[in-house]
Amino acid sequence: MKNLQLVFSQFMESELKLSTRGKSPIINQTIRNQWKSKLENALKRDLQEMFANISEDYQVGKISDGIVASLFHEKIDQEVPFHFEIKIKNLDFDTAWEIEAYELERLEKEKEAKIKAEAKKAKIARDKAMREKKGE
Repeated sequence: MKNLQLVFSQFMESELKLSTRGKSPIINQTIRNQWKSKLENALKRDLQEMFANISEDYQVGKISDGIVASLFHEKIDQEVPFHFEIKIKNLDFDTAWEIEAYELERLEKEKEAKIKAEAKKAKIARDKAMREKKGE
């Protein structure tokens, strides 16, 4: 990821023009688009270098909404596509809170799935017991 590292280093040294959208502070749209393009190009180069070390049968390119790549997977005899999208968020985006909220939501869904699986297991056991009782 040396290309991304270089672009992020340049980004940290750059002057950014700020504006607002509604009440949200943002990096000026033109500047944001320029940095997004630089980041996409760096990611594209990094993916090309990485995939070249993994396989001879790969593709990496830019499309309207990001970077796409594919690797040919011999075990399934098929190309597997990947899509990478870079977004520069508004400056009032709370990264720590978003990460925490995602993790809490994931844990809650995991907990719900476990409860459903236990309920299904109990129902199967109860139904089996009822069938056995009827068969007596």
